[in-house]
Amino acid sequence: MPGQEHHDVLVIGGGNAGISLAARLHRYGVTDLAVVEPKDHHLYQPLFSHIAGGRATASEAIRPQAAVTPRGVKWIHDGATGIDAAANTVTLASGDTVTYGQLVVCPGLQLDWDKVPGLADAVHSPHGASHYEFELARRPGPCSAPSRPARRCSPCRPVPSNAEAPPKSPCTWPATTGGSRVSSMTSAW
Repeated sequence: MPGQEHHDVLVIGGGNAGISLAARLHRYGVTDLAVVEPKDHHLYQPLFSHIAGGRATASEAIRPQAAVTPRGVKWIHDGATGIDAAANTVTLASGDTVTYGQLVVCPGLQLDWDKVPGLADAVHSPHGASHYEFELARRPGPCSAPSRPARRCSPCRPVPSNAEAPPKSPCTWPATTGGSRVSSMTSAW
């Protein structure tokens, strides 16, 4: 069928998980392996908290996707729009299909700040910060404001609803109005 290809192992998602897994499988001898990833640039999310804290620059977290795709692994520069597990087929945004022997699905975190009332406004305000979103990690936040003394402060990480809550540690900084202290609980992981 035109517009269709096959791979023994197909990985959906070229983020940290997908690329790491593809590299490991290739090292273990899987030779027919492809990664489906629509983005041109790979963002190294583990570095986002260092960017938010002023310990790394944004440019250190960006690489061309072709540069991080392991040699010997095919990069399918397209997005996955559907999976037919019964037919071992993935449909791509282009309309092409890819068949597979084994499929790994790791498309990454999909943020939806609007699921929590007020959260979108809070994180996108001048005083909001998050290391989950590249643009928010890049800008100075409440933890790195130059007019305040240095304080240890971790960006907030939401806990998945199906996970046991990790231990919490307090994060405090002066409030912008009234001089009172605002305390926020952030996870230690």
